[in-house]
Amino acid sequence: EDTGHVEVKWTEDGGEVKLELTQASPSGSLDDRISCQFDCYGGWTMLQINLKAWLEHGVDIRETNPEHKGAINV
Repeated sequence: EDTGHVEVKWTEDGGEVKLELTQASPSGSLDDRISCQFDCYGGWTMLQINLKAWLEHGVDIRETNPEHKGAINV
């Protein structure tokens, strides 16, 4: 099954590191590609927010307690 392709590129920009994440949707129907785009958007956004918090402050902001119902546990 074609699940798409993800490319992560790290570049230095004026003493800072820039992260560029590009996802190519899988082939298939337009509905399948749109669904993939929407499903992955939130996940990639959360991953990048958590990475920023961890790198800058040493804090992992993911919910890791499985007892907290309704939370996203990873």
